[in-house]
Amino acid sequence: MIALLAIALLFWLGFDINRRIVGIQKSQNEFASHSKAVSILSSLRGDFEKAKIERQFLENILPQQDKLINFPRELNVLAKQNNLQLAFAFGSQKESEEAIPGYISFNIVVAGLLPNWLKFLDALENSNYLISLDSIHIVSNNKEYQLNINGKVFSQ
Repeated sequence: MIALLAIALLFWLGFDINRRIVGIQKSQNEFASHSKAVSILSSLRGDFEKAKIERQFLENILPQQDKLINFPRELNVLAKQNNLQLAFAFGSQKESEEAIPGYISFNIVVAGLLPNWLKFLDALENSNYLISLDSIHIVSNNKEYQLNINGKVFSQ
């Protein structure tokens, strides 16, 4: 009888141990799942911070369209710094779309010595504006050159 009771006790303990093992395995799986979720959340927070920095960078590259009013003034400053005469005119405008930036076309006529407008073009390339030069026409008049540029300045 004691042997039968001992066998029943061992059987019950074995069943109870198996049940506890299954519970422990479930807890480990849940812990692993929660740990992975926390890791992903942490990674997303880091990516969000990086995205904010990248967005600020992009906003600085592509100003809002109403900020482009300063573009001709900055070109005049560049021209004066390089001893050039400058005439500027805005052209047609295209509004930005969801993933495509807008732009305003422009025409610049720059007159002066060749080395000066080469410096001007270099400064224009390194300006705070994202621009595209569609055409450049050069006319020589003795030592001076006249440069006619058609291009686009991009905006948000």
